[in-house]
Amino acid sequence: MMKKFLFTCLFVLTTVAAIAQTDNTIEFLGIPVDGNKNEMISKLQVKGYEYDASSHALLGEFNGDNVAIFVQTVNNRVWRIMIVDAEMYDNEASIKFRYNRLFEQLSNNGKYEVVNGSTLDEKEDILSYQMLAPHFTFKDKSIHGCVWYTIIKLNGKYGIMMFYENIDNAAREEDL
Repeated sequence: MMKKFLFTCLFVLTTVAAIAQTDNTIEFLGIPVDGNKNEMISKLQVKGYEYDASSHALLGEFNGDNVAIFVQTVNNRVWRIMIVDAEMYDNEASIKFRYNRLFEQLSNNGKYEVVNGSTLDEKEDILSYQMLAPHFTFKDKSIHGCVWYTIIKLNGKYGIMMFYENIDNAAREEDL
């Protein structure tokens, strides 16, 4: 009887600990940014993304745009999800509009708070924003993650590269 009681207590404590652990993990499309790469890829495929073996990316639509999604790991644990525009823009006005729309969407979403960044005005040089990036954290401080994005330029065209990062799984200085 005592063994059964101890087993039940251990089971309850383990379950509570597991629930508490997943509650503070950043999510991408409702999926915790955690676990191993194959699990994450499988979960994204269930959401309708198609895996492209040649690029190791998942292809599909995110926030109204065609994207390539890359699952990045540290020590075999998912560290971040990288989302890259699949269709690049020819002109600066188009990418500024997309950049500003994304900033406003994240700023107006009740889950996030702005750590740094702002919208771009018409006169700003967008190439300076390749190194600077709006950075958002969660209003719920128990969630250990951040979301940020930046403008990229490839072959004369512009796009957005966005990240959902699990801070708990990031590389540490002991890896250097």
